Amino acid sequence: MARARILPLQAGRCRMDVIFRRRSTRKYTSEPVGDGEVKKLLQAAMTAPSARDTRSWQFVVLRDRSLLEQVPGFHPHARMLPEAALGILVCADTAKEPMEGYWATNCAAATENLLLEAEHLGLG
Repeated sequence: MARARILPLQAGRCRMDVIFRRRSTRKYTSEPVGDGEVKKLLQAAMTAPSARDTRSWQFVVLRDRSLLEQVPGFHPHARMLPEAALGILVCADTAKEPMEGYWATNCAAATENLLLEAEHLGLG
């Protein structure tokens, strides 16, 4: 698997500002999320640290309304997802774990990077 490319910080882009602005969004517009924005979200997620560099995360991009509507059935904290134009499920391949239990930390770090990039792009 190819390693994620680390992009240089753009001039004027302060990550601390993005960290302090980030909020949990529960209401969404119907405005579509472009492929370029999705690529940036995934790149940010994949630059997160992982235990022993296992990168045990996997990402499932959902745009299909019927699929978005199914997620709250297996994830009780995703009730608002059917209203969104896009969802990205952060999943783990537990077979890649060097030791049991690292998947949660790996996925949490990837999710935080994804959320920060969403805020930076004005999606969060």
